[in-house]
Amino acid sequence: MAKPSESLDKTFNDLFVKNAPYQLPANAKEAIVKWSPWITLILLILFAPALLAIFTIGTLTAGVAGAVGVNVGPLYYLAFIVLLVQLVVMAISIPKLMKRQYGGWQLVYYSALIGFVYAVLNSLAYGAVFSILTAAISTAIELYILFQIRSYYN
Repeated sequence: MAKPSESLDKTFNDLFVKNAPYQLPANAKEAIVKWSPWITLILLILFAPALLAIFTIGTLTAGVAGAVGVNVGPLYYLAFIVLLVQLVVMAISIPKLMKRQYGGWQLVYYSALIGFVYAVLNSLAYGAVFSILTAAISTAIELYILFQIRSYYN
């Protein structure tokens, strides 16, 4: 019997590779594999201080937010913890991605799934349920690209 993660993995592979109406060209895949770890590293370095500032500001303004009718409750903090987990997973993946190791690809895959969970929690925390649809679309695009380049990792 297949593990649930293997079943999900196979479903995504069938959807985004085997049955995909369009396959990325080899040169596009190569460029993604070559440059994405570097872009991710730069973005993590740039956004880490901003992320901490946002959390600090959010914590400091939680009392004021309640007074004006914005509910900053447990979902806000849970979403932030999930976001931190996603960023840590991405940071851990970078050295493996640079060596084109399959473990690095897997970490990015898990990060994409964690990112979707974050988006759902964040949407629920702010009552913006419509943004769950946006999160689903962006996650599907991310998974499509990930599964298209999967074969480049050993």
